[in-house]
Amino acid sequence: MLRADAVTLRQLRALSAVARLGSLTAAGKELGLTTPAIHSQIKTLEEAVGAPVLQRHADGSGSGLTQAGQILLEGAERVQVALSQSLGRIAAIQAGKEGRVVLGV
Repeated sequence: MLRADAVTLRQLRALSAVARLGSLTAAGKELGLTTPAIHSQIKTLEEAVGAPVLQRHADGSGSGLTQAGQILLEGAERVQVALSQSLGRIAAIQAGKEGRVVLGV
């Protein structure tokens, strides 16, 4: 059963790092996590979406994305862009560069 509510940003960041760097170990180093922690994030993500998202390379040189993993990564990239844009708008509001002005006459 697919459970979108069980997917977290931490899991998506782990998936993105593994896809970009090619291994759980390298992803863990970049994210400041252990390899078992990255593995746990990926496993929980796979359980949430009901499909494997990574596959080991046949030569043992690391991991690559499955078709489901690629689709999920594309969605994760869109989420990251939307989140970054939202945070940018909040920063602009806090700096007084964006927002609403209400005038009373």
